[in-house]
Amino acid sequence: MKRLITLVITGLLLLNPLMAADEDTVTWDRDDFPRWALDMRRFESIFLGAIPFALLFINLGYNSYADAYGAPYVPWVANQSLSSSEKEAYSKIYIGVSVAAVIAIADMIVFKIKKHRSR
Repeated sequence: MKRLITLVITGLLLLNPLMAADEDTVTWDRDDFPRWALDMRRFESIFLGAIPFALLFINLGYNSYADAYGAPYVPWVANQSLSSSEKEAYSKIYIGVSVAAVIAIADMIVFKIKKHRSR
């Protein structure tokens, strides 16, 4: 089995130069896309990048708040099974995604204002 895998990987590596792109390939510039598409891409990148951080901080804050006011469980950031209900877990996710959306919208507004002032 190891021999077969080695042969397949070696064959792919040897054939790679044959499958390389031609010199006639088209490259894309920023001018090829409309402005709204670039803005949407920026929004999407910031939104998707902010989700993990927002979920982490929402989970930390929620568990710290619950611990401070006598929740029946000890908080732990990485363990969702300690939540007292499924409703709490979903509410943490909804709040985290909403915070990420607010961060992305705020960035979009600030970016638009900066761009408008620079003109």
